[in-house]
Amino acid sequence: MSSYPRPAISAIVVNFNAGAFLGLCIDRIRKSTPAVELIVVDNHSKDISKVWALGCNGRQNEKYIQNDRNLGFSAAVNIGATVASGDVLVVINPDCLVWPHTIDRLCRLLRDQQEVGLVGGLVFGIHGREQVGCRRYDVTPMRSIGKMLGKLFPLKNVPTIDMTNEPIPQNIIDVDAVSGSFFAIKKSLYKELNGLDEDYFLHFEDLDLCRRVRGAGYRVVFDPDVSAVHVGAVSSGVKSIEIVRYKHHSLKTYFRKHLNRYSLTACVVSIMSQLHVWIRCLYELVKPEMRYNNDADQFEGTWTATNGNEVFVIGDQCRLLRSVVIRLAARGYVVVVETNDPETAPRIPRVSWVTSEYTAKVPEKDCPEFDWILCLGCAGKLKVYQKRFAHRKLGAQLLIETGVETKVIDQSDTITTAVVVETGDEWLQREPLSLWLWPSNASRRKVETLSINNELVTSQGLSQEDRPVSDSHQQVHVDDISELCLDVLAGISEQESDTCTQQILKDCMDRFNQRIRPLYN
Repeated sequence: MSSYPRPAISAIVVNFNAGAFLGLCIDRIRKSTPAVELIVVDNHSKDISKVWALGCNGRQNEKYIQNDRNLGFSAAVNIGATVASGDVLVVINPDCLVWPHTIDRLCRLLRDQQEVGLVGGLVFGIHGREQVGCRRYDVTPMRSIGKMLGKLFPLKNVPTIDMTNEPIPQNIIDVDAVSGSFFAIKKSLYKELNGLDEDYFLHFEDLDLCRRVRGAGYRVVFDPDVSAVHVGAVSSGVKSIEIVRYKHHSLKTYFRKHLNRYSLTACVVSIMSQLHVWIRCLYELVKPEMRYNNDADQFEGTWTATNGNEVFVIGDQCRLLRSVVIRLAARGYVVVVETNDPETAPRIPRVSWVTSEYTAKVPEKDCPEFDWILCLGCAGKLKVYQKRFAHRKLGAQLLIETGVETKVIDQSDTITTAVVVETGDEWLQREPLSLWLWPSNASRRKVETLSINNELVTSQGLSQEDRPVSDSHQQVHVDDISELCLDVLAGISEQESDTCTQQILKDCMDRFNQRIRPLYN
């Protein structure tokens, strides 16, 4: 008999060539509090992920099952469920990351409310966008047609399956289905329903299960207060076109089991789905295969860095951006940049890119604990982030407003730059600290107003010789401004309790002036 207590929750991870992502997933599950039972079912993987899977063999509260071939997702989960000792089953994809509190919070409704049978949470993609499928309506022919048309045309008010474009609910809501990449279900109910339907090799098995859960009289619930990050499509042994074919086959299987497959709309959906497969085949001939297996380290830098020195950067349109983030990364900071187009952002070690959707939707408890927040843009933009980070217990703040002619190669553009450590106007008022450089008219009025109303420390309080090179517009290279920003950050972060902040700012400006006067005079 085992000498350790039996966990109440069993986490099942099905692996098939998930690469280093499986290691990240396992590491996160092992950090869960309270501890959970971890079951890894390997579908005959042949890459490095097999090493991570084997590492679960014989460990306390962990089980490893090796299949002699790829049985598909449904069959593998069912195998894991047969050996699970927990009262609740949590299914997690191998490229899915959770926080230590995530699994327990996901299962709380199953413990507290008997009528709840299955729970899903908010699932974000690698760049912080809400993934389609984490909250869904039932699949019908009309909704399937609407979803297909929505991929081709910017249509509004068209019936569709996904609820991604709807506002995030403030509380739990009943939904028709949740994502199969991250959900929890009562083990007794799972057995009663005979588990996942193994007629689905890949995809639609989650929709089918949710439908049967509701048919058995239980609620399927979406909890917006629980989240996970799911990369998707990391299996090195499966090509994109194969996934499309699996989806097409599973769609037909779903219609056959739950709908009238001979109806006119069902026939139209089947034809459109087959056309999609053919078009995708042609597309794959000219599009190189894209996988995230080699990006596991970059992925980890974004979502797992918790050792301090994390910086959140706002203002992807600023010409200072690349210069600043490269220097931050080189000095040991882990940098996450908010941008509208993360897919086309440059690859920089220790620098990751997410959309504003993530900070707007992420639950408070899952919000990354950034040590610094830098805003490279106008100060007025900070009010948008005030609500997003209002729950944070913030320390010192720093505002640097500039209106400078910035020389970039052979081009000079006027830019406005704000650098903010722990951001927001209210925070500036509560614990004011400001440094003002080369103000343009708009920036000058903003900073002067803050200074008068809140007794901010500004460069106006310094003597003329201690100010920057000039109070008028001055051509300054982005690299020099970037160095000033980092110098100020380093000074503030290293200051002792009895150190005068104004003196730190003055010292930074002195070094800045000494460095650039010979260059620009």
